[in-house]
Amino acid sequence: MPAWIAIALLLGLLVLIGWRIGKERQVFVLRVEAGQIVSVEGRIPQGLLSDLQDVLTGSRANGRIVASRAAERARLDLRGSFSPELGQRLRNVVGRLPLAKIINAPRR
Repeated sequence: MPAWIAIALLLGLLVLIGWRIGKERQVFVLRVEAGQIVSVEGRIPQGLLSDLQDVLTGSRANGRIVASRAAERARLDLRGSFSPELGQRLRNVVGRLPLAKIINAPRR
């Protein structure tokens, strides 16, 4: 086998492993359009989902909210058009719950 094929396979394997590790750390992913949550993936308590929708209502935010495991709390990564103030309000809502409570919620 030529060396370049072996290197390409090794790099592909490393990318796959890295992607899988990142996916394992995700707790939930929300897709937001015009301030409304339009899709939910992962584990999230219904009360937290309702609270996040309340914060988003009235905003024109579009994008994705990705919650990942970090220490004892979930860490939010906001991708899209979220104002800094809205982002902080979303982080405050999620920060009220311990990570264990979020990851023990039913999968959606």
